Amino acid sequence: MRRPLFVLALLAATACGGDGATATTTDPIVGVWSLQTYNGNPLPYTGTPDPDGAVHRVTGGEMEFNLSSYTLGIDIIRIVGGTEVSQDYSEFGTSTRTSGGLVLKPFDAPGVPSNLPGVAASLSNNSLSFVQDGKPLVFAKP
Repeated sequence: MRRPLFVLALLAATACGGDGATATTTDPIVGVWSLQTYNGNPLPYTGTPDPDGAVHRVTGGEMEFNLSSYTLGIDIIRIVGGTEVSQDYSEFGTSTRTSGGLVLKPFDAPGVPSNLPGVAASLSNNSLSFVQDGKPLVFAKP
C-alpha cells in the first residue's frame, strides 16, 4: 500500500491542528481499515468497460483514522487494450462522529466546495461503509 502517501497526508491534516478533535485514542474508529468490497463485490473488482474501452480493476484499499482526520487510498489499475496503468485514488480529510456513524469531508477532492455536508459513513461492529461516486465501499478493521 502507499504508506508514505498516508503519512504525508496525515502530517498535513494534523498540522492544521485545533482543539476540535472528535475522537480519542481509545475510539474504535482510530486505526487502519482494509477495503473488503467495492461496488458490492469482493476484491479484486473489475468494472465494465468505459465508453473508450478502458476497464478499471480495484485491487485493494485502506482507510486510516487518527483522531479527527482520515486518509483513504484505493489501488486501481486501468486496462486499455491489454496495457495496465496504475491509477490509484487517494484523499484525506476530516471525520466527525455522529450518532449513526461519522461524516467524512475530503480536503483534496477537486472542485468540491468546502461547505458541502460531507459523506455519511455507517459503523457496525468492525465494518465501515459509505458510498463514493455511486459505488458502495465496505472496510473492515482487523
